[in-house]
Amino acid sequence: MPVKSFGIRSGSDQYVAQTDRSAQESLRAVRQQDKHRMELRLRRRRSQETLSALHQDVRRLMALAYPNLDHSSRETFACDYFVDALEDADFTLKVRERMLVTLDDALRYALRLEAWMKNADQVRRQNRSSSQKEPLRHKLKGR
Repeated sequence: MPVKSFGIRSGSDQYVAQTDRSAQESLRAVRQQDKHRMELRLRRRRSQETLSALHQDVRRLMALAYPNLDHSSRETFACDYFVDALEDADFTLKVRERMLVTLDDALRYALRLEAWMKNADQVRRQNRSSSQKEPLRHKLKGR
């Protein structure tokens, strides 16, 4: 007649069950890291998203995707992902040319460059509007 176990496991059964749970948790963690790595690769700056928000999201995804990476390597990768996520090809090239090493440095330079570009656009618009007004003045004087 077979012996009933009454829910009590032998030591080897408990070890196997615990090992199986650990393996499943480890596999789940690896899958999550892979998911975050893909998010980093595909991450692009959204319309109206600030550079600071992009910076924070890249930093968050880096911590989730590469939890065991040393700090300097993580900063280098994060900087590359941040620059890759910038929406404008010329803007991206200008930031990349600086060969920045840390994510914070990339953010600081991108913020400065974005401010300069906005200012230059504003000046161009003002110059266009004033040059369009000048011919009208000349026409009025000629009457």
